[in-house]
Amino acid sequence: MGLEKFFQDTYPKIDGAGRSASYKLNRLIRDNETSRWRYVYGAAIPFSAGLSMATIFTTGLCGALDCLIQSAKEGKLVYGNMQTSIVYGSELWRSVQALFMGTYMALSYSPKEAAEKYLTIAADPHKARLNRDEAARVYAMGDGLKAFFIKHGIDHRMCSGTALGAFRDGGIILNDDDEDYLVHPDDVEKMEKLFEEGTFTAETGIQVRRKAVTGGWQCFYEDSPKKFFSDEAIKVNNPDAEPDIGDPFIDIFPAVRRTLGNKEIFTYGKLEMSAQSPGDYLTPKEWGTEPTIYPFGPTTVWGIERGAMLEYLKRCYGPTALEYKTLLLPHKSYADASVELRKSYQLARNWDYKGAFFELRNAYSTVTANPLPRFMRNETPVSTDFDNEVYNEKRNSICIK
Repeated sequence: MGLEKFFQDTYPKIDGAGRSASYKLNRLIRDNETSRWRYVYGAAIPFSAGLSMATIFTTGLCGALDCLIQSAKEGKLVYGNMQTSIVYGSELWRSVQALFMGTYMALSYSPKEAAEKYLTIAADPHKARLNRDEAARVYAMGDGLKAFFIKHGIDHRMCSGTALGAFRDGGIILNDDDEDYLVHPDDVEKMEKLFEEGTFTAETGIQVRRKAVTGGWQCFYEDSPKKFFSDEAIKVNNPDAEPDIGDPFIDIFPAVRRTLGNKEIFTYGKLEMSAQSPGDYLTPKEWGTEPTIYPFGPTTVWGIERGAMLEYLKRCYGPTALEYKTLLLPHKSYADASVELRKSYQLARNWDYKGAFFELRNAYSTVTANPLPRFMRNETPVSTDFDNEVYNEKRNSICIK
């Protein structure tokens, strides 16, 4: 237990120290952009990059050793959050670039531009993934879903990014594009029957579909734009190839009971989902008997008690989740890249290495068409803005009595 606690306590501090130093240097350069000292401060960028690389490697090593200890305790392989790993990989690549391109840029013409591109920046409080119309629809859908669950006695809790947004920002995270809810294992059968019979749509006016890739459901407004997946996506048996699901949407995850060590947990029904985010679970004690109500934009959501929520968020996103926001890739980019990666794999199995390389290059292009994932300092808690008129229109259309 001593060694386990050492790793769990040590690597977050190392990780936070490297990120904090990078952010402070960025602020120093930004605050002195007209000073002749800016080039002196810019010369520190490669040193900051080296420190970041060292902390990422050290954090990764401590995290890996912690996973090994957990694996030995649980008797099965335990590993970290896949999306977080992608962000760390992106941050490592950014630091490597900073050693060369960042140094050249800082010393030759623009220390400020180098700092913005290669150091830890502040999150932009005005840049959201959802526009105001889309955010209004998501908030209103959440109201309809909650009202339906309450009417039919379906116990649920917010989870994942929605839990982080409610706790940290008071609404949808600027970098998020949906809401996430976990339904109690005892109520899953009832919920799915009501979904399949059409009761949910009849009472709320909101469509709902099964989502193969998550093992759950997604709800959306019928007049929302539909996701488009080509015939090629369907040919490679892509589980995301569900063209009738609207965007934006809400993810509804049916929870199942599993055992983690000597404790019972509620987690995603699909094993692949649990594997991607192994810390994203709730114990029966954390779930509790009554929900804690959290403000969420223009409405409220059901969650777990605040102390338990803080531990849950640290377990899911790491101990710096409240201090730093994470820029992730959009859901569609993950889906499109997964199609191309599956095609590449199938072509490689058929010895068509040229075609496999071409699809691999397509996947790379899909991912790099977006800003690379990165950590950003959360200077001001801000949630996604919404169109109040659209929200009220959609909210008032819900016919639950």
